[in-house]
Amino acid sequence: MNKDFAPYLARIEEEIHKALPKVSGKEWQDTVFGQLYPAVTADHISPLITPTRSLVDLGGKRWRPLLLVLTAQALAEKDGGTKDPSSSNKFETACHLTPLVEFTHTASLIHDDIEDSSDTRRGQPAAYITYGLDTALNAGSWLYFAATSCIDTLSSTDEALKARVYALYNMELRRLHLGQAMGIAW
Repeated sequence: MNKDFAPYLARIEEEIHKALPKVSGKEWQDTVFGQLYPAVTADHISPLITPTRSLVDLGGKRWRPLLLVLTAQALAEKDGGTKDPSSSNKFETACHLTPLVEFTHTASLIHDDIEDSSDTRRGQPAAYITYGLDTALNAGSWLYFAATSCIDTLSSTDEALKARVYALYNMELRRLHLGQAMGIAW
């Protein structure tokens, strides 16, 4: 990919890794799950993180989050901002929301592989083959919801903005599944 995108892609990876760490700490758990009962252990959380994180770690081009970030930067510049992306609130908000885009895509890939009985994804066995159908299905479904944690943790105190992002996300999830239903019927 174009080297000009390298700083953007590095920032995207940083946000993705913050939103879905390899090891879940208490702060992350509280953000994603709220306060958990003491009986919940890492062994209960791992079947959610491990399959999803494995697919995220296999890479991909990150076109979707890159498009989000570049669009935010272009809009910030159009509104009279500087070319320094870090000085733009729109850019920072877009960066923070990149896991929403990438995790939705990742969850859809896990489900798509199950629906299509695909053997591989990105050169590796599909998640349902590696982790089992039940774990992959649950992890993929969970990731759709876990992705919304980045909306909850936006630094913006504009609750109307958060509500609008939630509404748009939910509409697009419904459309994503309609598209998949159309693909299955085809």
